[in-house]
Amino acid sequence: MESEVQKDEGLTIEQYAKAKGELEKTWRGRGIDWFLQDLARWANDMSLTFGITLHTPAGIVSGTVISHETYFKEFANQFAGPWAGESEDLVRKMITSLGEPIPANDKPDSNFQFIHLKEAQFYAPGQNPMPAKGVLWRGKISSVSSFNLGCFSPA
Repeated sequence: MESEVQKDEGLTIEQYAKAKGELEKTWRGRGIDWFLQDLARWANDMSLTFGITLHTPAGIVSGTVISHETYFKEFANQFAGPWAGESEDLVRKMITSLGEPIPANDKPDSNFQFIHLKEAQFYAPGQNPMPAKGVLWRGKISSVSSFNLGCFSPA
């Protein structure tokens, strides 16, 4: 069996899922969840947004998945805010350029290493969510130990 699942437009959904499952078996324990990478890729390719809760060594992070392009645009706007005039525009353009869409010819073999959230909140036992309003968050997929769909809300 090949070590990678090659993108083949002729694959059925069932064949693709079986090939991904076989690939997952060969990579089990290597620390990166291929399905979470696919979710990050779909957020980028299709501009999908959806609630997710991630479990990391630092704790629980919950928010809305966004594309890397959206993340860098929003980050640039927040970061450039304190500067005025030409400096603001320069800083905004510099940061926004980091989130340019991935060229189509680079996508088939690309494995996303980061996932981006907006309105992210952090949860610890017995504590209120931090911060109350939520923030932009960028995390390494390899640092996520588990996840579930939907945003966390304490009882």
